[in-house]
This record gives sequence, C-alpha cells and structure tokens, in this order.
Amino acid sequence: MENLKILIKWIGFYLIGIYSVNSISPLVIYFLCIPGFLLGFLLRIFGKYPGKEEPLILDFSTFLLSSIIFLISTFFQFIDCVQGLFLIFLPHLVYNLIKIFLPFI
Repeated sequence: MENLKILIKWIGFYLIGIYSVNSISPLVIYFLCIPGFLLGFLLRIFGKYPGKEEPLILDFSTFLLSSIIFLISTFFQFIDCVQGLFLIFLPHLVYNLIKIFLPFI
C-alpha cells in the first residue's frame, strides 16, 4: 500500500511539472531536479533521508538522468518537457510498480 501512495505521489509530481511548463521553462524544471535528486542521494548515503528506504541507485540514476536531459535540452532543445520529465521520473515509477506487483522482490 505504501508503494501505491508513493507511485501516486510521483504521478502527481509529473503532472505538476507538465502543468507548470506553461509558466516555467523546461530547463528550469530540469535544473531544479538536479540538486533535488542529488540531495536525496546524499541524504540516503548518510542515513538521514526522511522517507522510506529505497536503493541508492534510484536517486543517483535519477540525478544522472536529470543532468543529462538538462544538458541535452540546453544545447539541442529537442526533448519535450513531457518526455523529459517522464524519463527523469521513470526509475522511480518502475521501482514502485515492481514493488506493488512483485512485493516479494
């Protein structure tokens, strides 16, 4: 049940990001994702993360994806915000879907 709540939270973040692209540049959204996921990763390393326990690679991969998408969008501008945010949030969405449907893993 906890993973379902977290999955709904990530879908909410995704929808808020897509909705806010009308007033905020996608580059700003990507740029804000970078320190957020880096901070989450560092907090998990030091055992201070306030949320549920998840693999370290989850926040680190999301940090890397947001950095790469930010750089690609800065220089080439061919990644739409809808696609970019989906790619950024994809590791968290997949992880929580796996935990919902395969809880014994």
